[in-house]
Amino acid sequence: MIKPDENAIIHIDVAGHSLSVIIEGAARFASLLSYITEAKESLRLFYYIFADDSHGLMVREALIDACNRGVSVTILIDGFGSSPISDAFFEPLIDAGGRFDRFLPRYGRRYLLRNHQKLLVADGRHAVIGGANIAADYFSDMEAGGQWHDLSLAITGPCVGRLAAWFDALIHWMTSEKPGIRSLQKLITQHSDTSGPIRWVIGGPFRRLSPFAKALRNDLDAAHVVDMIQAYFVPNWTFLRRLGRAAKRGTVRIITAAFSDNSTTIGAARHCYALLLRRNAKIFEYQGSKLHMKVIIADDVVYLGSANYDTRSLYINVELMLRIASQDFADAMRDFCAGELVKSHVVDTKWLQRTSGPLRKIRWFVAYFLFSTLDYTVSRSFNIGADQSRPS
Repeated sequence: MIKPDENAIIHIDVAGHSLSVIIEGAARFASLLSYITEAKESLRLFYYIFADDSHGLMVREALIDACNRGVSVTILIDGFGSSPISDAFFEPLIDAGGRFDRFLPRYGRRYLLRNHQKLLVADGRHAVIGGANIAADYFSDMEAGGQWHDLSLAITGPCVGRLAAWFDALIHWMTSEKPGIRSLQKLITQHSDTSGPIRWVIGGPFRRLSPFAKALRNDLDAAHVVDMIQAYFVPNWTFLRRLGRAAKRGTVRIITAAFSDNSTTIGAARHCYALLLRRNAKIFEYQGSKLHMKVIIADDVVYLGSANYDTRSLYINVELMLRIASQDFADAMRDFCAGELVKSHVVDTKWLQRTSGPLRKIRWFVAYFLFSTLDYTVSRSFNIGADQSRPS
């Protein structure tokens, strides 16, 4: 068995929890499979994307083997993110005794609501979270290819039991006769922690701020040193200015993507750079491959999980983030962020002026409006209804 922490770049204990950060794609996949193959009692999985490819097949077969060992297996996927994969792919797992379902699989008003979580819980004691979906290109280590540069966090400790309870409550909501938005909001609030050094903070479609967005707002408003690695960086104006104020108070360093699956998101992010540079923030674009990490460090608090620093993750999607208050862990993650600068180029005012032009600036603005305002407004009106309050 390949233990989850053998290839970790960071391994640390925080408040009775063992935390391992794994970067290398093959090691992340080996860690994921090891939890499945060693499970004795139960496996709970939720993934935004589950692909019918080599890695998807390996995970499915490992889950079938677990069922044959008598392990209770439940896998949930998002109805939008995993729309290409057919239910037939999971029939062998169901035949073996596993359980499978989709989050909001039917079209309609709520189809714009996406469950963006990525999590595995083994035996209610071990968990893996992060940005990686179940697809081959999330676990490849090739340079300058179509793969995603990502990380996984392996967790063992008391908080994993609370994550299992959240999963069970979510599937109960999904399979109820009327899975309404208000009852989902109630679940998210009930299963988000409000105290302690290790907290689950869950995002979702709220009229104002979800537990995740509220916790992040409070931490950023108090922070003097902020580091981020963000695959998709399209915050609304309020959260963008929040970073600008932090930069004026102290230091803000942001690594964003130079390559992505959607070039429009790159333009939307670049529309944000000028304001942040005027506030003395330091900005970098990752060059090694497609960036998919979601890392936020505010003073001695670290957020890791599924959420991007964009309007959809902050206000609409169901997102899972672990908030870890630990100076040692924050220092270790900042060292990791500093190492990522080797494959990143500096974004300064001169570079931005050379790269932009009148037409390109217009395209960047349109891209930013599309992701930060239009998508938010349409999805919010469909899923929450008309609301006169402004997000803060």
